Amino acid sequence: MCSSDLVAAWDRRNGLRIWELSTGKLTVDFQADSNSVWEDAALNPDFNRFLIAVRGSGVTVINLDRERPIGGLAGQGNSIVQQLEISPDGTLIAVAGQQGEVSLYEMKSRQPLQKFTSGLASVRVLRFSESGKFLVGGGVGGVFVRNVKDQELTRAEATFPGGGR
Repeated sequence: MCSSDLVAAWDRRNGLRIWELSTGKLTVDFQADSNSVWEDAALNPDFNRFLIAVRGSGVTVINLDRERPIGGLAGQGNSIVQQLEISPDGTLIAVAGQQGEVSLYEMKSRQPLQKFTSGLASVRVLRFSESGKFLVGGGVGGVFVRNVKDQELTRAEATFPGGGR
């Protein structure tokens, strides 16, 4: 991930690192807990919030200004998380769980806003449109497009093994 003067990289073993592009200086070095397995992670556009989906522990929100956890997502518990995504304006969090379930949360309060079934057996990719109006997902069983502002599934397209429809 990259902003105007920052670049970030994360992986399951080493944690998150953020560098200033102009100086090459490492500004954030958030180490992964050696006892946890990260399923997915997401960084907000302002580079001050980092979300980690830890196997068996749900989602944790990290305040990168202090490099400390500030809590989890309300009502999410220890459910299995397959994908995390943050909206371009940093106000929404999308979480894909088991059996194609997708939940949307408000970033500031970490409270749930919407929950829906994508129609997919498993969601492997989540992305917001540039405007943040649409959430697109893909995985086992096809793709979906959801208008998150109007709370409606605008398109679901099933695909089958071998590329047919």
